[in-house]
Amino acid sequence: MVNRDRSISGDTRESVELACRAAGLPRWEVLAAACRNGRLVRVAFASPRPAEFVKEFAEIVRASGMKFVVDRDLELYIGGGDAIGPGRQRGGEDLRDLVIGELMDLGAVGEKERKALRAELSAVQRAAGVKYRNRRRPMRLTGVSALVLDDDAVSRKVLAAALQREGCAVKSVGDIDEAFQWLSKSPPDVVIVDISLGGTVDGFAVCEMIHASPPLQATPVIMVTGYPQVNPQERAEKTGARAYFEKPVKPLKLRESVLKFIGRDLR
Repeated sequence: MVNRDRSISGDTRESVELACRAAGLPRWEVLAAACRNGRLVRVAFASPRPAEFVKEFAEIVRASGMKFVVDRDLELYIGGGDAIGPGRQRGGEDLRDLVIGELMDLGAVGEKERKALRAELSAVQRAAGVKYRNRRRPMRLTGVSALVLDDDAVSRKVLAAALQREGCAVKSVGDIDEAFQWLSKSPPDVVIVDISLGGTVDGFAVCEMIHASPPLQATPVIMVTGYPQVNPQERAEKTGARAYFEKPVKPLKLRESVLKFIGRDLR
C-alpha cells in the first residue's frame, strides 16, 4: 500500500494505486521493489490535477527509496538502484530497456472536479496576466490503425492503451472469427496477436493465415505471450511475425516496433 504518511491525502494514495493497476502492476509495493532493483517506470501527470498532487507523489517516491530521472527525450521516470546512476541521468545511456510499465494521467480527477480546477487555474492566470497554452508532445502513431487479438480482456486493454496513448486507432477483439471479419473489412497497418488464444487455433496459425491472404501479406504481425514456450521466437519468425514479446509487454518497446514496421522515425 502507498505510504501512509498523514501529509499525503487519501485521494493521492488512491490515484497512485489505481494507476499501478492500470499499468498491469498489482500495487505500489510491487512497483517500488522492482524500481529499487534497477527497473524504471515512466510517469506522466494529468492536466489539470489537484494543486498538491505532484508534491505528495514526490514524497511517496522519496519515502519508497526512489528518485525521478529524465531521459534524453525529456521523458520522466521513477527508479532506484543502478537505474538512476549519474551516467544515466546525463542521458549517456538509453533508459527504455529498463522500463517495466507506465503510470499515466497521474492525479486525474472526475469531470466535476476537473471543471472546478480549470476554473480555479483560469482565475489565477487571469489575475497574474498569464496566457496558458497546453503544449502536448506530438502523438507519433496518429493515422495508424492496429488490430489486437487476445482472449484475455485485461491484456487486450493494456496492449490497446499502449498504442492509443500515441494516437493509434485500435480495434481489440477476443476471438479469431471477429478478428478476421475486421481484417477483411478494414485491414489495419499492424496486427498484435497473442500466441495462446484458448482454442484449437493459436497465434502461430493466425499469423500464417494472415500472410496467406494476398491483401494482408504485407501486414506486420507482432506476437505476444504470457506463457513462454520452447523456442517461441523462432516459431514466430517462421510464421512471418515481425516481432515477439513476452508479457507484460513494455509499452515503449511495443510502440517503437510499430513505428519501425510502418516506416516512421522513432524520434
